[in-house]
Amino acid sequence: RRGEMIPKENLRNGDRVRAMIMEVDATLRGAPAIVDFSGLAPGFAGLYQVNLLVPEIAPGTAEVVLSVDGVSSNAVTMEVGAR
Repeated sequence: RRGEMIPKENLRNGDRVRAMIMEVDATLRGAPAIVDFSGLAPGFAGLYQVNLLVPEIAPGTAEVVLSVDGVSSNAVTMEVGAR
């Protein structure tokens, strides 16, 4: 679908596409987070990007764990601020 294309991507029906399809999950402080996007980062060769929607959690430091095709990453920390 056109809305799922990377900006400036020019694909038509019948074009061959090289893609990785993997299940990506994430948790923040153990709570599930919605993965809004996972894929190759536009403009960077070989850089894989994951965008998360942060669930409603208290501000402060949060531990983030990604899981790709069932394999979990090391935990990293990030700061969560209040709106």
